[in-house]
Amino acid sequence: MNKSNYSLILKFNENIIAVSFLTGYILKLNEGLYNKLVNNRFNEIENKVLERLIEYGIVENEEGEHLNIIQKNFERIKFSSNYKNLYITLITTYDCNFKCTYCYYGDHKPIKSYMQDNLIKPITRFINDRLKNNENIDRINIEFYGGEPLLNYKYIIKFIDFFEKHVSREVSLSYSITTNGSILNNDIINLFSLSNFNEIQITIDGPPSIHDRFRMFRNGRGTFNTIFSNLLLLTDYLENNKVFIRINLSEDNINNISKLLDIFKEHNLERKIGIGFGVIRERRKRFDTNCYINYPFNMIIYKPNFIEKYIDIVREAIIKGFNFIPILY
Repeated sequence: MNKSNYSLILKFNENIIAVSFLTGYILKLNEGLYNKLVNNRFNEIENKVLERLIEYGIVENEEGEHLNIIQKNFERIKFSSNYKNLYITLITTYDCNFKCTYCYYGDHKPIKSYMQDNLIKPITRFINDRLKNNENIDRINIEFYGGEPLLNYKYIIKFIDFFEKHVSREVSLSYSITTNGSILNNDIINLFSLSNFNEIQITIDGPPSIHDRFRMFRNGRGTFNTIFSNLLLLTDYLENNKVFIRINLSEDNINNISKLLDIFKEHNLERKIGIGFGVIRERRKRFDTNCYINYPFNMIIYKPNFIEKYIDIVREAIIKGFNFIPILY
């Protein structure tokens, strides 16, 4: 019996909350049950309570049991004919021009692998097959991801051009991208504007001196000034709230996020961008897979003081007029 990798325990003030990101359940725990869970004393938990914890996705009966739930959910979505929104993620490259301290690649160099033009037709055919088999689909969103997806910018242009000419029927079509924000230019921003990109996500982890400790170019040079200049360019050209700023929090930067919010306000960005807060977890010494990192359970039980600061910074962002969007990953 194990604690699920997809569950999270938050302890702050006098409240203890358990959350399962697999099932969506949120439970309030008492101190006794909390202590038994974090110390792996499952044999001391009443059977009926333990059964519920398993049912709600907080505890696994067998190691890897969560994979069965994920597989069932995937198969249900894959073969369902009722969904109306089709979301596609294209990893244009695993390559990256950053060397972030918390990247799952660790000390490894990024894989110099790029999506090739010969995949454009098969991907378009795959999407058209979905449209043919499900008449309910009326909206498609295609997200470009990496690595740093804009390192393969030419592929993105070619894909959009071909796909929009060959999509089999009329649907609402939009795009999104997760980028480090370092290689934007007028041509790329023009593409975002003309091709209905509804979200451009960029990460900024604090004011310059803090951000540059976490997110640097591969030669070690800081990235804040480059990203921020590009952010101002983006928000001048695009409609409000199409740019989403992800701010990753840790014990090392959470006390400085207020300064970052002030920098945003000094440039009148609070109504132009959305913001959300992620959490930096301990970096693995190596990566096991490109898709999933198996974090030990005790790495996601945050200190009470951290949770209180997290809540305070969310409150401050809202009070200062920012469009706050929660992040659950």
